[in-house]
Amino acid sequence: MDKKSYLLTPVITLIAGIALIAMHSQIDVIRWIVILIGCALLVPAAFNLLWIMMRRHRSGSGVRETNDSSSIAVSIVSGLFGIWIVCMPDLFATFMVYLFAALLVFLAIVDVVLMVKAARPARPPFWFYIVPIGMLAAAIVLLTSPLGTINATIVLVTGIAMAASGLNRLVELATV
Repeated sequence: MDKKSYLLTPVITLIAGIALIAMHSQIDVIRWIVILIGCALLVPAAFNLLWIMMRRHRSGSGVRETNDSSSIAVSIVSGLFGIWIVCMPDLFATFMVYLFAALLVFLAIVDVVLMVKAARPARPPFWFYIVPIGMLAAAIVLLTSPLGTINATIVLVTGIAMAASGLNRLVELATV
């Protein structure tokens, strides 16, 4: 893969981090993020079911392909789960802290692995490791914080960590 293909993930991470930073003081921001996640499950499920039904209609006589049954089942479960999330976002909002913390841990691990992998003959400077270590520290803060009481802080910490990770990765790609 060329260097341009590696740019997509850090750019998306940076944009998502900036969006979270900008939205951190909004009332019920975590609730709206949960609703967006529910829609992200519901919309593709609906489109997949529609596509399967249109394909059957076009082929005539309801001929099924071998993977139609599993696609329909996955779409129905995904759609029902999406509806549940959209209808009851407060139930799932309390678990967003753990999701954000897991995201930070994942991003920190990916940053370190990519730095080590990209710089096989030479080691990157120590300051490239500051952001992943900070993200792990932020994840620990999120995991030890009381659920549902510090929504703005959770979103702000996650946004800063994601923006720093994206920026750190872009700087690393520019220098390697």
